[in-house]
Amino acid sequence: MKKKTQRSSLSVRTVVAIGIGTAILFLLKRWVSIPTLFPNTSIDTSYGFLGFFAVLFGPVAAFIIGFAGHALNDATQFGSPWLSWVITTGLVGMAIGSLKKYLDIESGQFGAKKITIYNGTQIVVNILGWGLVAPSLDMLIYSEPANKVFVQGIIASVSNSISTGVIGTLLLVAYAKSRTQKGSLVKETNAKPAPVEVEQTPTTVTADTIINFENVSFQYDSQAEPTLRNINLSIKRGEKVLIVGPSGSGKTTLGNLINGLIPHALKGELTGKVMVGGLDVTTANLFELSRHVGTVLQDPDSQFVALSAAEDIAFALENDATDLPTMRAKVSQWATELDLNQQLMQNPQTLSGGQKQRNAMAGVLIDGGEILLFDEPLAALDPAAGAQAMALIERLHQQFGMTVVMIEHRIEDVLMQPVDRIIVMNDGHIIADDTPAAILQKNIFKEVGLREPLYIEALKAAQVPLTNVTGLSDVTTIAAPELKNRLQAWQKLTETDDRKQADKPLLTLKQINFKYPMGPQIFKDFNLTIKQGEMVAIVGKNGVGKTTLSQLITGFVTPNAGTITLDGIDLATLSVKERADKIGYVMQDPNHMISKVMIRDEVALGLVLRGLAPAEIDRRVDEALKICGLYGFRNWPISALSFGQKKRVTIASILVLEPQIIILDEPTAGQDWAHYTEMMQFLKHLNTSTGVTLLFITHDMHLMLEYAHRTVALGPNGILADNTPAAILADEAVVTAASLAQTSLYKLAHRFDLDPISFTEQVIKYEMRGQHE
Repeated sequence: MKKKTQRSSLSVRTVVAIGIGTAILFLLKRWVSIPTLFPNTSIDTSYGFLGFFAVLFGPVAAFIIGFAGHALNDATQFGSPWLSWVITTGLVGMAIGSLKKYLDIESGQFGAKKITIYNGTQIVVNILGWGLVAPSLDMLIYSEPANKVFVQGIIASVSNSISTGVIGTLLLVAYAKSRTQKGSLVKETNAKPAPVEVEQTPTTVTADTIINFENVSFQYDSQAEPTLRNINLSIKRGEKVLIVGPSGSGKTTLGNLINGLIPHALKGELTGKVMVGGLDVTTANLFELSRHVGTVLQDPDSQFVALSAAEDIAFALENDATDLPTMRAKVSQWATELDLNQQLMQNPQTLSGGQKQRNAMAGVLIDGGEILLFDEPLAALDPAAGAQAMALIERLHQQFGMTVVMIEHRIEDVLMQPVDRIIVMNDGHIIADDTPAAILQKNIFKEVGLREPLYIEALKAAQVPLTNVTGLSDVTTIAAPELKNRLQAWQKLTETDDRKQADKPLLTLKQINFKYPMGPQIFKDFNLTIKQGEMVAIVGKNGVGKTTLSQLITGFVTPNAGTITLDGIDLATLSVKERADKIGYVMQDPNHMISKVMIRDEVALGLVLRGLAPAEIDRRVDEALKICGLYGFRNWPISALSFGQKKRVTIASILVLEPQIIILDEPTAGQDWAHYTEMMQFLKHLNTSTGVTLLFITHDMHLMLEYAHRTVALGPNGILADNTPAAILADEAVVTAASLAQTSLYKLAHRFDLDPISFTEQVIKYEMRGQHE
């Protein structure tokens, strides 16, 4: 048996040395990859420091690995120290390589080019440090022949380069792919260049400034590009401001900086300075900011926390340990202000849409905040309730001198009440900030994909120069030379309606009775016929039975009496699944439909369950995603999407199934005009080319006027009216009973003695032609 050499006594020191050396390397790589040692240097520059420090530590690491190699040889009796050395360096290299995904990729700034630079630097360091210095030390310590140790050194350096470089790169690539699929957007080498930034003048802060943004940019941790870019904005105390922009323009992010959700709850990289109510949002906590800013969310249900309306209103006071008499007095005060006295003992979830919003407003107003922030306050309200909400916000603004910031798509509805300024955002920039009249004189809204008020469309159609119009922000005050004559002359150019009338009955509801258990009667002896190829709008106030009607058709609920037939087939004989092959249903809340994690999987789910060929599934899914504006997000997780984007996912998941009837419950909720138009134009094309029948349950009067062939207005006792959309809105009794709202076109027509029905229809046709140009 071969006698062990004296070097075996070094095994304990070897273990200790390996531990110390690994710790040094770990800390070195962590410090330099996220260059806290050199905070003013770029991530690219840090690679120069990495090479420099790695060379310095190369001899130390080589010395450690030299000991480890000989110790492994003594323990295993390989009889070949250099083979042990190669194995040791490989194992250590693999360990270091496996750490790279944690030490480097987490910064979110690692791309293919930087991986190449990193590994190139590391290979050079290996050759210099572990290929030359280590053999020299080994030769001195163990008196090995020079030619032998240098050959060992070169082999060891190559081994370590391969293990740390190749294996580390593979780990990084695999990790980057997995992060991209989950929605963390690691930059691609062929990513499109960032848009040209719009230069903004820094704002001037005065004593009455309550909100101020100074050179503010923000990038979410999960995104590859900033959502806000160099924002400069100042809002004065007592101002009423409307923020508009297409989906993804940064409106909600701007609002979340005002109320402090960014940076305290939603993480990312924030630069610049945001001051709200004299507080710096980065240093003040959410509690302090909530004293100044009250936020009413798009969906009031999501901010209710109590079992009664009164308790929910009092929630902030309870957290402040307010005494009971004061609490009751303040709840009563704000319930009176917002007309909620009769609902205080109700569960807030059972209130109507307008009542829910007022209850949420009372909950933030009771805390004495000076800023009211509304995120799409009209999204869940019927037209009449929306008009009432705008009037209420204006009253609070005037009565209490509050600063009001509204984020909203429905510009015409907001402008029913005065607004001091409109801020237009696009691609993270503020591209316009001016009075409503000045904004409306330009073509800014259409340029960024927003809908102009309909009365502006009418003025353009009649070729009225907007620069000559005064009082442009209010349809009741606009004036211009020869305005009446121009409008009347244009209306005489009446166009014929060449739309083909549907005549074949497709869906028939006969003598339907329905009531929920322990609830009121919803339908009694209800009759309705939908014809093949029609586009029908179902309208009415919240709670009248619009959604219940759709659930009866789809089979989610069963009528107490009566029959429902589709193309002659009694739907009572079909299961819900069998009905789903013929009737597509897109719910109002997309979260109630979504069952998959990834967008593409959700859209393809119905086709997969039906056993279609993979190629056909891919074709249909890609087509639907492109139509719905989601193709670029196809590999994103659904959780990373906005409410409006989730809505488009659910519509796409129905479109791929090609049903006979598609029922869409509030299809435009949360959509900007560009996406709304793209979606509705597709549905219109689908209707005309395939004959599919479309039912829209909607509060959107624009959608009804533009796309519906027919409108059915529901009331407490069944159908109030069944007529063309323009005729429905011209009937003031129906408008009031169905909780609708006349558009600005009707007010304009009445002011200038125009026929409201034909004038409205003609303006809508003009607008629709413009969508195809």
